[in-house]
Amino acid sequence: MSLRDIHRSGILTTRNNGLSSIGVYMSLRDIHRSGILTTRNNGVPSICVYMSLRDIHRSGILTTRNNGVSSICVYMSLRDIHRSGILTTRNNGVPTICVYMSLRDIHRSGILTTRNNGVPSICVYMSLRDIHRSGILTTRNNGVSSICVYMSLRDIHRSGILTTRNNGVSAIGVYMSLRDIHRSGILTTRNNGVSAIGVYMSLRDIHRSWNPLTRNNGVSAIGVYMSLRDIHRSGILTTRNNGVSAIGVYMSLRDIHRSGILTTRNNGVSSICVYMSLRDIHRSGILTTRNNGVPSICVYMSLRDIHRSGILTRNNGVSSIGVYMSLRDIHRSGILTTRNNGVPAIGVYMSLRDIHRFPNPDNEK
Repeated sequence: MSLRDIHRSGILTTRNNGLSSIGVYMSLRDIHRSGILTTRNNGVPSICVYMSLRDIHRSGILTTRNNGVSSICVYMSLRDIHRSGILTTRNNGVPTICVYMSLRDIHRSGILTTRNNGVPSICVYMSLRDIHRSGILTTRNNGVSSICVYMSLRDIHRSGILTTRNNGVSAIGVYMSLRDIHRSGILTTRNNGVSAIGVYMSLRDIHRSWNPLTRNNGVSAIGVYMSLRDIHRSGILTTRNNGVSAIGVYMSLRDIHRSGILTTRNNGVSSICVYMSLRDIHRSGILTTRNNGVPSICVYMSLRDIHRSGILTRNNGVSSIGVYMSLRDIHRSGILTTRNNGVPAIGVYMSLRDIHRFPNPDNEK
């Protein structure tokens, strides 16, 4: 007979899962009307429900505050789940439910407004813009770190998800322009925001993005395929500790200087192979250091320009450099005017007459 009559009989008015062992073949609306399952402790967890949750809600059964439907397979819209008032809990009500509808409706349902990564185990196949609009991932701790994102980071930003201050996108594969990363406000962090991201676009846009303004080798692990002039304009490598030491540089050091990268005081270019004139090295202001700026650089130009560059003055600058030009030019270069046997380690292949003609700096004083 109808459960309405069962209820009216007063048999199943108990407050502890009165119907848990009864096979129910009728509408839960009538179950609710029967007043049987108004208990506050998961009245229907073991019942297979084949009808709309809207009616489950209307039945008043699953208004509990502790994951009432966590073990129920839900085949209808979460909008109705929300309307049912079931999953308004504040502790990840749906983490084990496969969601096949828009997160916009998840938000509207008020389910995942929790502050602790409500959706980390849910596969999301819709736009993050709607994720944001849903208010789900406004958490401050890498809300989307384990979610594969297939849309523009501009929308990620608009979603407000990755405004965290700790490498919000470090584990996300980014396939769009860093200009949009900047516009998204994601990588304004101060600790190598992009260090693990493969960057295939112009560093000029990296600068415009404000990402690697860090003071500790922001781009040290990034392969840079554009002009260092733009690196400078980007403000990335203004660090004071060998900003480009690990970067292969294939452009003129003049632009390196203009970039302001290697104005450090500790052998800025010591590990860089330099294939241009030292005159430009000097003009770049890189090797004005006072401690053998070029000892490991092979120099293929005139020492006159070495002198004009001001690099190798005051400490046996050329002692380890193979010199293939006249000592007259060595003198004119002003390199070996030091007071400590400037040429003892240099192989001299010219006449001693020229060595004599080579003025003694002490006698000139």
